[in-house]
Amino acid sequence: MKAALRVLAVACSVVATLAAPHTASAAPAPKIYHVAPQGQGHACTQSAPCSLTAARDKVRESPAEETDRDLRVQLASGTYRLDTPLTLGAADSGSPDHTVTWTAEPGARPVLSGGRVINGWRPAADGRWTATVPDGITPRQLFVDGVRAVRARGQSCPASVCHTTKTGMTGAVASGVASWADPTAAEAVIRVRWRNYHCRIATVDADLITFAQPCWTNSASGTDRTGPAWDTTAVDSSRYPGVSYFENAPELLDTPGEFAWDPKTRTVTYLPRPGEDMRRAAVETPATEHLVVLDGAHDIRLSGLAFSYAAYDQPNTDEGYAGTQAGLTLTGATGPTDHAG
Repeated sequence: MKAALRVLAVACSVVATLAAPHTASAAPAPKIYHVAPQGQGHACTQSAPCSLTAARDKVRESPAEETDRDLRVQLASGTYRLDTPLTLGAADSGSPDHTVTWTAEPGARPVLSGGRVINGWRPAADGRWTATVPDGITPRQLFVDGVRAVRARGQSCPASVCHTTKTGMTGAVASGVASWADPTAAEAVIRVRWRNYHCRIATVDADLITFAQPCWTNSASGTDRTGPAWDTTAVDSSRYPGVSYFENAPELLDTPGEFAWDPKTRTVTYLPRPGEDMRRAAVETPATEHLVVLDGAHDIRLSGLAFSYAAYDQPNTDEGYAGTQAGLTLTGATGPTDHAG
């Protein structure tokens, strides 16, 4: 009897072992790399944080045993100034088994910035202040203590004065453009219907203003580029109400909060708003166009990151900004037609 009970007990134990559910092993904790704005070296630890690019290299060099758990790059608070974008590709990617996350440290507010600080402001005439801008930077935008400044702009020029031609328009004398020291640093801004054009002045000859190409061609009617409805008339002022305003000439700098950029002397001139002290003001201009580029990347997550002061360089070129409906922009001398017209 006792032997039978012992056999029964062993049998029940075996059945119970087979029937018991298997407890899944806990997922391994993420591997964390720590980054700070002034980070150095390659430790990437909380006590010795590294730079953004060093952390990216650490992810790329992660040993095989790390690929079964998530990787996290955690950014401390502060501003990360980027001369070139943080580029993440296939080598920086995760996999279906683990994710690579770029995120803020708990409670932190990291900012990836394309801005450059402009220092050395000097008082000039009529309450203006000037500063020299480092090579390679074109301050199309300016922020003073975080508030956007306005490119110096003038009054509108009606079509009766600024009359459209195939290469530009008349009205250089009456608008005052002909008397400017350097009209080629200025742009015409034309707003008509849903369209918005910004074209740089190329030359001024007597009363005729010629604009940079291909910006002007892409902004004009009768070009076979701007849609059939827009091209039903010849190139003249029947489609334009004139110029909304000219901008970026020092001669137009007359309102507090405006600035003008002189590419020949590489100086920017600003007329402060009431209460602004240019000896202490924090002045920045966007200089880096792309901040983060994902190219061939996968299984990557970005969260808790702020972005500021990204530049937009195309309007500074001869392409200008030939904006049509829905933000479509025409570029190049040939190419697709904007049928939105």
